[in-house]
Parts: sequence; C-alpha cells; structure tokens
Amino acid sequence: ADTGDNVVRLGDEASGISQRVRGLTPGKRYTLGADVEIGPGARRATTLRVRGGTDTEARSFDITPARNRMASDEKRDTYSQRASVSFTAPRGGTVTVELGAVPGSAPVVLDDVRVMADTTAPLPTAEDGTVIAHDDFEGNQPGWGPFVKGDAGGVTDPRTSISDLHEPYSQKEWKNTYSPYDSGALKGKAVDDVLAGRHSLKSHAENTGLVHRTTPATVPFEEGRTYRVSFSYQTNIEGQWAWVTGADRVADGKTTSRDITRDVLEPALDTAAYSREIVAGCGDTWVGLRKLGSARGADLVIDDFTVTDLGVAETGAACAAVTAPNGVELSPGVPGEYVTAFTNHESA
Repeated sequence: ADTGDNVVRLGDEASGISQRVRGLTPGKRYTLGADVEIGPGARRATTLRVRGGTDTEARSFDITPARNRMASDEKRDTYSQRASVSFTAPRGGTVTVELGAVPGSAPVVLDDVRVMADTTAPLPTAEDGTVIAHDDFEGNQPGWGPFVKGDAGGVTDPRTSISDLHEPYSQKEWKNTYSPYDSGALKGKAVDDVLAGRHSLKSHAENTGLVHRTTPATVPFEEGRTYRVSFSYQTNIEGQWAWVTGADRVADGKTTSRDITRDVLEPALDTAAYSREIVAGCGDTWVGLRKLGSARGADLVIDDFTVTDLGVAETGAACAAVTAPNGVELSPGVPGEYVTAFTNHESA
C-alpha cells in the first residue's frame, strides 16, 4: 500500500491466496477473517472460504461500499472493512483457508488475514424463516458485530462501543439514584449500559449522521426477498435516533448510498423491542442507525440484533424517492415556485 503497509493485491485474472491450517481443536468454532477492499465504484465477487473434511463454509460479496471512517484504524479513509466466515474444526483438526476473487479489473486488496477462536453464539433458529444474522455482542470477534462506522463525525474515534456490565455502576438504577444529570430536563433519564448478558452495543452522545450500518460482507441481503430486522433497545430522549434501511448503488465508477426508510425510535427507559419487515432491493440493501438530533446526553443501547429471511417477497422493493430543495419557504396564500425531483430506482 502507499502507506508502506504490506498487503496482498489480487491480479485481474481469477486469483487468490490459500493456507493449510493445522492443530485446530476438533468440534471447536473458529473464524477466518480479513480486511478486504474491492475497488471503489466497482464490483468483483470475492470469497472467504474454509475447506475441511466434507464441509465447506464460505462468505461471498462483490462490493465494499462503506468508507472506513475509524480514526484509530490503519485502514481509515479506504474502503477496507473486516469480513469473516465462521466454521467448526473437523475431526482431523486441519482445514484449508482461501481468499480469492473472480476475474475482473477492480482491484482487490487483502490484509490482516487470521484464524481465531470464535466464542460468538451460533445462529438461532426461527419458526417462520432462516436467521442469516444475529449478534448479542457477547463474543470475542473484533468490531461492533455486523456493523461498521458510518459518516457521523467524519473520520473520528466514535462514541459507540461494546458496553460492559459493571453493576451497579453501568445500570440506570445506580445512575438515576446516585449520579443524576445536572439538567432538569435530563434528570432521571439514564438507560442501562447493558440490556442482557454482559455486553450490549451503546451509542453515547454521538455525532449527527449515520452512526453505524451493515455491509454485504456482514449481512448478505438478497434482492427480492423479505427480511425481518429486529433488536431490543433503550433510549432516553425523543427524536434523536432513527433506524434506517438503505441501499448502495454502483454506477459510472461511483458508489452512492441513500436511506430508503427511516423509523424514529421512541424513548424507552425500559427495554423495548423493534421489528420491521423489509424487502431487499433498490441496490445493495443495508440497515443501520442514524443520529438525527444534537440533544445533550442522548444515549441508545441495542442488543439481540437479528435478521431473519422470510422468503421470496410478494412485491418488489419500494425504491422511488421525492426530493425537494432546502431552504424554500412556503407561506399560505402567497404564490411561489417549488420544484421537486422524482427519482425511480424500481425495476420494471
């Protein structure tokens, strides 16, 4: 890389790297992970694969659309993000790990490849579908589970972290009793740092903008299928946070991203449940958290994030959008010109 960091850059032909890994504990879960960047504004199918015995585990994606905005990451200001695939070590304790890409002109850069023990919980089952992603934030994997940092605050070290249970100090009963906010408007409005287990994902007084989002490498939504996205949460101030469904589009050598839907999260000082069914489409679908306001002391804690595939959708995704210019004033009874733009990303 230009920074002097040694990386693997795949050629234009079908190419990749592989390594046999020995000495794994049979029956124990591991992950193969790597930092992966597919050239911005381009697509090229890239796969992390683990072969061992009769089983093969793989994770494939063809776009890395989220710019790395984590200031403490050496990959900041690139499109390199962590991707991984979990597997169970076979009886012989030996697997072959592979990272590769199909032929294509888009550069693919790999770095920080490693195999590590995986203490995250296996995917649960669902009666009405197939769970494709679940995180209770209790495992040992790096990052924020399925989420990467968004554009809130630009390239910075964010105010979001995996919170740790440290009773009583991490929980709202102690905060409200022994350390209330100085402001009367906020007094007694603390939330629990941890909703269940020993860890949750907490966003504290975040910058406005997209706080975090999924990527195709972490939650592989497929166009034309219906998904249920759910999680538990607590938050303390009205109008500060929205859960969004978005889509990335690649065209003319550029990747663009936009929100498709926004659900403003209502205040919940006790744990509440969020659930919404979405139809994937309009581009590469993602979900995430957006900070809307700048109220002091606004916290949001989530846990048990789950995405369930409910099958082929009966209708297509609603992708059309109407935009209007900022700063236009409308006064009752006063004639004026107001121009809107209608954009239709829906397929015929």
